[in-house]
Amino acid sequence: MIFFFNTPQPHGGPGSFHERLVNYLKLYYIDYTYDLLPTSDIKSALIINGTNRFAAAILLKLTKKRLVFRVDGRSFSSCSAHSLAFALRALYFDLSTIFFLTLSDHIVFQSDFIKSQWDFLSFLFERKYSVIYNPTPSNISQYQRVNNDSCSDLNLVSIEGSLQGTFADKFFNCYPSYSHLVQIGDISNGNLRNRISQINNVTSLGRMPRDHVLELLVNNKWIYICLEDNPPCPNSVIEALWAGNPIVGLSEGSLPLIVGNAGILLSPAIRYATTKDFIQTITSALDTIKNNYDLYSDSARQRAKLFDPSLVFKSYLSLLQPSS
Repeated sequence: MIFFFNTPQPHGGPGSFHERLVNYLKLYYIDYTYDLLPTSDIKSALIINGTNRFAAAILLKLTKKRLVFRVDGRSFSSCSAHSLAFALRALYFDLSTIFFLTLSDHIVFQSDFIKSQWDFLSFLFERKYSVIYNPTPSNISQYQRVNNDSCSDLNLVSIEGSLQGTFADKFFNCYPSYSHLVQIGDISNGNLRNRISQINNVTSLGRMPRDHVLELLVNNKWIYICLEDNPPCPNSVIEALWAGNPIVGLSEGSLPLIVGNAGILLSPAIRYATTKDFIQTITSALDTIKNNYDLYSDSARQRAKLFDPSLVFKSYLSLLQPSS
């Protein structure tokens, strides 16, 4: 029996991963539970990106249950531009991560980049870690519409606030040659949110159910824009590749190892470029993909096979059930 500390969240990367893992367990009739007691039924537990249930984790450790911790990137190191309240939450998250790094029997980093963020504490996990990237969805046909008239125009799409970086203002000068920009997910920056709402060919759909996002990706021609600073392991990029959407982003964080030849990654130095140079650089990348869209789209689908869910979840099960 595998124990989860929380039920899957309806939004965000951790919830998406958790839901897909649970579906995989159901498919193979593998027992799991959200009930801590009785602990005698539990063989192992998976902590997904952290939990507030410290006492439960300690109890499982004391009763010799196997704890596997799926680690997210560091929060406090990237919060200098945010409020004090945000910084305190980030500090709490990082300190709780250190607690679980110490307590757990095995650590799973979602990308090599995330591992590099925690390497200063490698003495806590050097003999008990794996790097397992996030999985794609499993069945593309369930999201495909039979009568689809919306695939003819090439659009740009940004998911989960990835235009909130330091050069979002510059980006909105680049897209007029494309039919539309769609932004999905919450935008915490109120000024940016207001500007987006006033631009004619930009649509901000806000937070959407996960299945609706996947249906949107699968049934339209997109170039996916990821302008986050050092993205740790964005599910949205992996999902975009799976749907055949090429990527334009920055060559930093986990993107080089995720994207490969399925898009164009630009030097992070462009965030410091003038607006004119930024527009020229990113528009050139967009135009290159636009003129070779089928080639890049095929590369995206091929790249997505690296994140096959059956391979990913078999790796997790080998850690959660090491003797089976």
